[in-house]
Amino acid sequence: MKSILLFFIYSKCALTSAGNYEEKYCSQFSSCESCAGRHHDREFTECVWCPIWNSCISSAVKCRSGYHENVDCPLLSSTQYNETFARIIGTPLIAAAQGTYTQMKRCISNLPGNVRLLKRFALQTPTGERTDGYVAIDYTSQAIIASFSSVASGDKLFYTHFNAEFFTNRQAQFEGSEGLVNRFLYDSWYKLWYILGMEQTLKNLVGIYKNYEIWFIGHSLGGAKAEMAVLSMLFKRLVSQKKVRLLTFGSTRVGDMSFVNLIETLVPYRFRIVHGRDMVPRYPRIFDGEWTPPHHHRYEVWYPNGMRPGAKYFVCLGAEDPQCSSRLSPWEIRAADNDVYFERSMQHWAESYCADSVFYSRSHPTAFANIPEPVYDISSIRTPQTTTGVIPATSTRPSITNPPFFFSQSQQTDSYPAKSVVVATAMNTTIRKRPATDPATTSFESIHIKSTTSATSTTATRELYSTAPEQDFVALYTPVSTSPRYTSIWLA
Repeated sequence: MKSILLFFIYSKCALTSAGNYEEKYCSQFSSCESCAGRHHDREFTECVWCPIWNSCISSAVKCRSGYHENVDCPLLSSTQYNETFARIIGTPLIAAAQGTYTQMKRCISNLPGNVRLLKRFALQTPTGERTDGYVAIDYTSQAIIASFSSVASGDKLFYTHFNAEFFTNRQAQFEGSEGLVNRFLYDSWYKLWYILGMEQTLKNLVGIYKNYEIWFIGHSLGGAKAEMAVLSMLFKRLVSQKKVRLLTFGSTRVGDMSFVNLIETLVPYRFRIVHGRDMVPRYPRIFDGEWTPPHHHRYEVWYPNGMRPGAKYFVCLGAEDPQCSSRLSPWEIRAADNDVYFERSMQHWAESYCADSVFYSRSHPTAFANIPEPVYDISSIRTPQTTTGVIPATSTRPSITNPPFFFSQSQQTDSYPAKSVVVATAMNTTIRKRPATDPATTSFESIHIKSTTSATSTTATRELYSTAPEQDFVALYTPVSTSPRYTSIWLA
């Protein structure tokens, strides 16, 4: 009995001594960057920066919203997040990766400027052929595009066969580096990158278009593939750091801190967008006691309350920033937010050929930096019709199955009151905008949408131009697949 009592007394003294040593060791660091993630291997000490106390403490001391890793410390980005680029360019490029070859090609052709699909990479799975990614080129913006698809949200292949490997975070070494990545994600990327040949395609293009940027983009698990792809290219010095952009929507955690540090060091332009309560960025989970837990890189762009034009967002300065989506508890996150980004379904938008991708008038600049945010939502005209009429703008959405001959809808009635009327004709549709302040005016500004095919054709190419070059007119192209056909217009 005496020996047992002495053992407990000795153990308590030893733990107290170790705790005091940890406090003494950690207290010497005076900044988040020098403190967070600091380890003393011999004493198994971990330091945490506590922003509440503005001091470095031992992990044994509880601190709400403490920074455990260096990349969690707030740090301003050396590059600027461009929402217009993400919304207008990135969204259709990412959504296109979920479609068939025809859907993908049509989505990409609907983008502003001269953008061309070069190669699609597809895998044969038990559920059929699935697009794994594609390479395109934007001659206007001088960029090579590598887009990576996600595993579909409802794909049983993922949730049944691979859930254990993904969710338990079995790891693989990445490209001979010290970084470890999720094995399921790595195997998926490896097949696309090396076996299907995406890397070789990009190498060939980089050799031809030496001054072009390369955009690596992806959604959900495709975001993870985009991260590994950009690092692989940079490891082999196939492209300059200044010429790459990494943009992901709802990406998972990919690798451990060694992998994250490689991203932080080598990829200056990196933004991962998170919609509301998207659950996918919260996986694989971080569990206490893991030697090499997964982690995100900076910079998260969090849209907490929807992604309509003008919606508030935060560019989070820490990798797992407790002020952003990391603050959500496990019962607050949901799968539905992973499918919808910028109000478009990433899984199904390609089925309608990314119908409201932007066309520009010949007089309007095509550089993505100059794309205006939309002011009005969709004005839709059912064609072919011989009727001509004039109606005021309204906030009432018509029936999808039986729409009126023509209507107009204001997207945000409170913020953007209806200011126009729409006049519609038949096959060669003319859209006229008239100021509501002078409804009796006979001076109309016209936009013509011309069809290059007959009224019975199942496909149509429309060309937009404005008779008032000083005005900004943006048209939304809806593919013609069945009769009756529809034309969608934005007035900006």
